[in-house]
Amino acid sequence: MRLIIVGAGGHGQAVREVASALRKYVTADGNENILFLDDRYRDAVNKEQRYGTVIYKIAGMCNEYQTYINPDTEFYPAFGDNKRRLEWKEKIVQAGGKLATIIHPTAYIAKSAVIKSGTVVFPKAIINTGCIIGNACIINMGAIVDHGCVLDDACHINSGAIVMAENNVPKYTKVDSGEVIEVRKWRD
Repeated sequence: MRLIIVGAGGHGQAVREVASALRKYVTADGNENILFLDDRYRDAVNKEQRYGTVIYKIAGMCNEYQTYINPDTEFYPAFGDNKRRLEWKEKIVQAGGKLATIIHPTAYIAKSAVIKSGTVVFPKAIINTGCIIGNACIINMGAIVDHGCVLDDACHINSGAIVMAENNVPKYTKVDSGEVIEVRKWRD
């Protein structure tokens, strides 16, 4: 299985790290099979890039994603902007691409929780009983989504944030690091 990450910035690099931990995206000989597409690096395609200690390559521009669509490829739109991430999720699916749902092995996900496509769940995050997590969401490191919560599409629950029980979090909402969303702040 191959993973194409659309966007090679900080979020894309963090998603790559989580995806690597899964050992799902490897070639037959055991090498990592994760590629980046990014428009900011036009002159850097197929040249080594550095993000801190990470060395990686850009395979092409974002709009080249369609050339990679096949049954053995999944995509993740790695944009921190919630609206842009959801737009790319929809664009990929409409073109026939398959979205990845990437969940780090150390995250706790209740058996009754539902996590929709294009969502990433980072290390040590908790998604509790009866939760529904929408498409293209980010549940960052150590974030807690307590029982009975519903997160609409393209929400971002940042590192260490807590969404207390039985909240309905609207589309595109970002809950910042350390923020606690009280019980039933949002209601339908």
